[in-house]
Amino acid sequence: MIPHISRSGHMIDLLVHLVGPGRYDEQSNPRLIAGSPDITVLYADEEIDVENARRIARTLDQYGRFFDVAVMMPVMEWDENLHRKVKVGTKPAHVWHCTLSLHPDEGKLTDDKWAYVTADFVKQMGLDDGATLPYDFEAPDSYWDMTGPASCRWAAIRHGLSRNGNDHVHVVANLVRMDATKVSTWRDNWRSQQTVRRIELAHGLRVSESRNSKAAKASPEEVPAVNPHPRLESDDTR
Repeated sequence: MIPHISRSGHMIDLLVHLVGPGRYDEQSNPRLIAGSPDITVLYADEEIDVENARRIARTLDQYGRFFDVAVMMPVMEWDENLHRKVKVGTKPAHVWHCTLSLHPDEGKLTDDKWAYVTADFVKQMGLDDGATLPYDFEAPDSYWDMTGPASCRWAAIRHGLSRNGNDHVHVVANLVRMDATKVSTWRDNWRSQQTVRRIELAHGLRVSESRNSKAAKASPEEVPAVNPHPRLESDDTR
């Protein structure tokens, strides 16, 4: 299973995209398969249309609006003189989006199976049920400073196979917790790889061959940072 994380400041745009037809009309029967209780109680087990997607997005954004808490990330641009990217500003980035994709040869999971997998994933990533660091490494003080004991709101959307035949699910969360603290995204790309490996073993899924690569084995200090310029992608790029 391959995780792919992106961030943005546009919750409604993302949810509407996920329930739409997709760039190649590959998306169908969009539905909520898991999420925070106050979301699943209203929208589980039914196809999600654009209006429901907007309602879910507003619910996901509720804590940030109520507490007036902003989550920002740096805007980086290439500096020809320094020959590296430099920070030129910040932009809203409270929307955390992770696609979990299976290999096409693995076939499809049931909605119930994906629900268990995504719930396990968000808990181990520290998005639900308080902060979680289930790995043997020391986190910097900034990790704990940015992490509170409360849960954030999240939702898992499924809408059929990608254009390349991958079964997948989209996990969307707001990084503002219910107690107004923020979820830390410290090395979340590396942590997602480690979390997915644990989930593959625990849930009997195929262990991705890429997990044997140097990037997958690297320490958190060696793993490249997540692309600071996320974009909405069609599923053929997964």
